[in-house]
Amino acid sequence: MAKKNKKVKKNKKVSSKFSILQLPDTRLKTICEEIDIETLDHKAMTKCAFKMIKTIDGIGVGLSACQVGAMKRFFVAELSKGKIEMCINPIIIASNIEFEYDTEGCLSVDKEYSVSRPTSGTVEYYSLHLRKVVQRELKGRYFRVFCHELNHLDAITIKDIGEEIQ
Repeated sequence: MAKKNKKVKKNKKVSSKFSILQLPDTRLKTICEEIDIETLDHKAMTKCAFKMIKTIDGIGVGLSACQVGAMKRFFVAELSKGKIEMCINPIIIASNIEFEYDTEGCLSVDKEYSVSRPTSGTVEYYSLHLRKVVQRELKGRYFRVFCHELNHLDAITIKDIGEEIQ
């Protein structure tokens, strides 16, 4: 509490984290738009990536743009041990025919679901860090995370494709 007759400066601190949208927010059920790489503002996207990474620090391994209200095709995700990357205009080139059920949580959904996904696949995306399109093979949990975040960009949540765990 401030003393009387003293002016108090208000600290207009900008939050270093995003608020994460929750179902039934309709933005989570809207397909995201592709980003034009030719006109991409790398500086702004880098700031956004850092803010998204801070948002999931200690609570998650991925976050899509639509989960923070940006309706564009990008996400941040842990795609190798301890390394979070921003993927712009991500796609799956090919996936394994072997599928596996596993429990998934989501920062926008309040329950866990059992979801079947391919065990590995080849993905492609524009890497903000490398400033080029990359193709790579992902396996296990890293491919699962990529698929989960890509589903968000296509307006699909684990609630749509999984079975709720009681």
